[in-house]
Amino acid sequence: MQLSHCVGVLLLSVHYGLAAFCGDSAIPFSFEVLPNGQPVLGCTRPACFGWSNSGQPISETSSFYNVNGRPDGFFQPLYNSVNPFQPGDGRRYPEQSANCEPSFGSNSCDGPTQWVGGFAPSLNASGSPLVMQCCTYGPLQSSANRGVAPIHPGEIFAGGEVRENNQPVAFDYVSNIVKRVDANGGTSYDVSVKRLPCPGDPPVPPPQFAQPPPQFAQPPPQFAQPPPQFVQAPPPAPAYVPSAAGYYGGGAGSYFCFTADTLVETISGEKKRMDELKIHDWVLTARGKNVGYAPVNYWLHRVPSQKAEFIKFDLADGKSLKITAKHFIYKGKCTGSVRR
Repeated sequence: MQLSHCVGVLLLSVHYGLAAFCGDSAIPFSFEVLPNGQPVLGCTRPACFGWSNSGQPISETSSFYNVNGRPDGFFQPLYNSVNPFQPGDGRRYPEQSANCEPSFGSNSCDGPTQWVGGFAPSLNASGSPLVMQCCTYGPLQSSANRGVAPIHPGEIFAGGEVRENNQPVAFDYVSNIVKRVDANGGTSYDVSVKRLPCPGDPPVPPPQFAQPPPQFAQPPPQFAQPPPQFVQAPPPAPAYVPSAAGYYGGGAGSYFCFTADTLVETISGEKKRMDELKIHDWVLTARGKNVGYAPVNYWLHRVPSQKAEFIKFDLADGKSLKITAKHFIYKGKCTGSVRR
């Protein structure tokens, strides 16, 4: 009895080990249903995930299985390598691999930080349940829902890289799959899709140039003149600069500074001063019409000792708002719910 049990586990492990599985360093981006109802999972490695510090794939653990002579998944490479980066580089996600379940045993991958890592093979698509292997990845907390796509035999959902101005900015992935069988035995799948912020190799922040020392031009020599007399010039008075010029991603021509005591909300719900924020802190932010939490990846401009001119608004609720003359104020309806 004990020997049979061990052999059964071994066979199960080998059988599932060859099933559709993206691995811990690839993301599911497509889902197809063949005319016979067999599902096919597509996997790939985007620019923001799955790479070692040297810019090479961090692992190669994808695996697939032939079901009725057809593979139940595939890996489609987007990049062979990316630019090397240093450990702790705040412009990249600190985790570059997902934590996947050791075997296929989940009926759903509906957690806020999960995607469908793979599913067990089935010779009878309509008669067998869809058993999945879920993968967990912390940065998915900042993903946005894109909807549910009903996929029937002969149809395919294809997500993947989202580009703006020919640069990758996000990635649409398969977060969950629900199998449905109608009264006639027909099979369809509801595919949940989410979008992860996923930039490519990030631009290097513009350098900060120090004020060059004053240059004094040497006057041309005057012949038959007395030797020149050098007089110590008084030091120049410190110049007061209202705001520092530089680059800002939104298209404006100057930095939008905040006061050191400006409060932001972190993902834990606590309020934190701007000058106390650290790289990788998750803060409440807005992007377009979406409001959610996003990580602090790097500082584009952080000079706490620099002085700037702020305009203070005293609000009706007793709070105050301090912004520079370069800021914009938008009016909106605060009726939506914050996504945690």
